Amino acid sequence: MRSLFKLAAIAALSLFALPQGAAAQGYEPGRVVQAVEYSDLQAIVLSLGHTIEQQAPSGPRSIRAVTPGGLTYFMIGTACDQNRVRGCQGLIMQVRFEVAETATLDSLSRANNNFSPLNVWAMPERGMMGMTRYVVLNGGVTMANLRENMNVLLGLTGPALDVVTGAQ
Repeated sequence: MRSLFKLAAIAALSLFALPQGAAAQGYEPGRVVQAVEYSDLQAIVLSLGHTIEQQAPSGPRSIRAVTPGGLTYFMIGTACDQNRVRGCQGLIMQVRFEVAETATLDSLSRANNNFSPLNVWAMPERGMMGMTRYVVLNGGVTMANLRENMNVLLGLTGPALDVVTGAQ
């Protein structure tokens, strides 16, 4: 009887421990990070209500996700496990497209000038173009700031693409 009581107590305690462990992996806006792991990228994507399409498409600390509107984007950790810091101290946020036939050096330059928070680029030899934001985490950045950086990228992608393709 005593061991049955112990088993029940252990089971009950483990139920309380599980949600706390899961919450530690969730999005915490005020948490300051100096480096990110895959779980941090996952937390940001899920906090935005987006879907994870692929884990680690560009290395172990990367993610490919899609917005409810169907826009696919990447988050890629850089400068990982350096200078005795575990995790990635840099974060590339990127949207990629097939290169538009109407894209020119002039339209890329206009998009970069008009949308300075983005790096608008094209690699015609690879049939690819895109928009990128890069965030340096040294010294610390809140999870809310990382989330807002992603929102900036996603919010400016359409208008920047219109400039590159000549639609605007």
